[in-house]
Amino acid sequence: MAAWARQFVSQKKKRWVNAEENIDLDLSYITDRIIAMGFPSEGAAGLYRNPMPMVLKFMKLQHGLDNVKVYNLCSERAYATGAFPHALRVPFDDHNPCAFEQLAPFCDDLDRWLGGHPKRVAAIHCKAGKGRTGLVCAAYLARLALRPSAGVDAPDGVVGATTALAHFAASRTEDGKGVTIPSQIRWVHYWERYLRTGAYRRPAAATI
Repeated sequence: MAAWARQFVSQKKKRWVNAEENIDLDLSYITDRIIAMGFPSEGAAGLYRNPMPMVLKFMKLQHGLDNVKVYNLCSERAYATGAFPHALRVPFDDHNPCAFEQLAPFCDDLDRWLGGHPKRVAAIHCKAGKGRTGLVCAAYLARLALRPSAGVDAPDGVVGATTALAHFAASRTEDGKGVTIPSQIRWVHYWERYLRTGAYRRPAAATI
């Protein structure tokens, strides 16, 4: 029953399943070193979202827990600070873009983490692992394309905001509907403009 509930909540997002290890998670590889996933939940919420013990089991088996850094984008929820040995909270509200000024520090931190060792991976999540997660994933992929980083390559075909968003959508969802909130999509394009020119048009309000 719990497995059915988790699959229903994840809807059209791709899942990572290992029947032999009894792992079934709302989780997708965006690249071989960047993971997008739903919130790692404790208590009753784990019945319909990613259960924290299963997330930890996945990380230990796939990469080794010490090689994974978890980025929590939720402003509305957190988990025990000791759940992961490497974690960073970059909070902003659901259905909204982050503050534009959060993008550069986020990308810098992710770049330092991944560039520190080839076995390191990043697991990025918001509540559902799609809108907010897609925004920052696409922003980082666009930066890799426009400002190459030592030891971390942009996926084939990613050359800017549009292709970064498309890559995330194809990697994360079954129906190609990744980031769908207009303001979040705009932010990735503003970010590309900033990367290319050093300037961006600051909107009057971050409206949906």
